Amino acid sequence: MSKEPIFPPYDTVGNETIYRTAADVELHAYGGGYFADINAHIHVFNDSITITDLVNALVPGQFCAYINVTAPHNRPATDLFSGLKTFADLYQRYYVERSASDDWTINAYTHKSSRVFTPFKAIKPISTPEKWTLTHVWKAILSGQVFVGTITRELSDDYAFDASANFFRGKEFNLPSLARSLVEEPGGWQVSLRDQPDGFMRLDVSCHHHEQRFVFFDEMCDWGVSILRREARERERCAFNADQLAKVIPVAGITPSEEACYDIQYLDMDSNTGRYVTKSALVPGNYVIEGQYLCCPIIALEQHMIQIDSLYSVASSQHHYSPENDMDGSFIALDNKTVYVTGFALRELLADRYPLPTLRAVTITMAQLYTTINDFQTGRLRTMCSANYDYHRTMIRWQHEMLRLKVAKENVPCHGDGTNTGKEQ
Repeated sequence: MSKEPIFPPYDTVGNETIYRTAADVELHAYGGGYFADINAHIHVFNDSITITDLVNALVPGQFCAYINVTAPHNRPATDLFSGLKTFADLYQRYYVERSASDDWTINAYTHKSSRVFTPFKAIKPISTPEKWTLTHVWKAILSGQVFVGTITRELSDDYAFDASANFFRGKEFNLPSLARSLVEEPGGWQVSLRDQPDGFMRLDVSCHHHEQRFVFFDEMCDWGVSILRREARERERCAFNADQLAKVIPVAGITPSEEACYDIQYLDMDSNTGRYVTKSALVPGNYVIEGQYLCCPIIALEQHMIQIDSLYSVASSQHHYSPENDMDGSFIALDNKTVYVTGFALRELLADRYPLPTLRAVTITMAQLYTTINDFQTGRLRTMCSANYDYHRTMIRWQHEMLRLKVAKENVPCHGDGTNTGKEQ
């Protein structure tokens, strides 16, 4: 490890920027960064400011000076900016001069240098270890031998949001940020060798159950090679997305009927990987084209054959139905978000140009739906949305729809062999 301060080949540690000169950075209300000229880390919180001297950071057996400037009760830390313009001014007043008014508190501490991260130390490459430790991982990251990292799973206290983001699976993350966590807060982290795809070592680095990540190690890699590989991955991703977009059907080539439904395949951007993925949906004809544009990048479209006794779920968070607001009696609602419609009713709604949201064909039958409604009605099944729901009216809707289906089937013409055409007159 070099004793001379160096400026790193990366420009951020997590969401904090690495700066060459503190005098060039104006003070801002929240956040901070690493400053090479003063060899310090400064962070502005809501009601305090911390400054850590990084001269001895990552040096075993040494200590790093650390101060915490605390604001009086109910006063923001930005009050400390009075008369100051840059982070260099802030550093000079509170760290060098230790100057503060009587109602501000400056507390000085020391941290073990081995538990203080810095981007301003050159880290020598490691040899491939027989057994991996956290120290091996952060040293390999800072030397450039770990050239990419992806999230396997990340959990917060908002499970619904995490699930909607697929737990951030496949998303590349900031490697120096992981190195900082392993240095400063190693508790709970562990590392193991998963496998060796393409000649590289894939390491499983995880913290309890809420952070699980893969990092890829190449003993012969350095920051220069790592940057070239990142640029190559970006070129490949852009080329892949361009190839996918070339498959999109031009709007002039689509003439949907508003009285039909269509099975479509479309492109959707994976926010974690930045790559298009192909998804499927069942949509009404009047949804396919919005104005002069496609509703989404459609790469395949086929008219859906609606069977009158099939069930379809109304899958849209923007449409909430219940027996109370279902004026035409077309929908069978289990609660405010779980709503079904039969193929027979769906044909009527399409013929009436009803503004249906996205649909989904389901595999349950009307008999199975009856059992589910009955279980809700008798209390054998409950959900958060079902506590005050009127399932007696839902059962009446089911019975009414079964009667309509019976009448419709009796009026359906047959082939010469006696089989049903599946279409009502």
